[in-house]
Amino acid sequence: MVRFHLHPQVQALIARDRKSVLLKPEGLEQGWWLRNDAIEVAIEPSVHYQDGQARRSQQIVLRGQARLEQGARIRWKLSKAEQR
Repeated sequence: MVRFHLHPQVQALIARDRKSVLLKPEGLEQGWWLRNDAIEVAIEPSVHYQDGQARRSQQIVLRGQARLEQGARIRWKLSKAEQR
């Protein structure tokens, strides 16, 4: 399992392919794509601490499968989303 904890000002949306995740920073037109080869992709609640204060945020969870003979590997890539 790989977890990406996001800043509270970043919203994550799972794409239709159920693999890619669009990251949209608050106040910016352009976002980022997190592409991966995980078996399962989920967005779950998280907490961000800043100056001793807790704020609600999100985390992206990529789940894979470990094999005894091969170990585990999840590939991911972050790239700018093209503006439309």
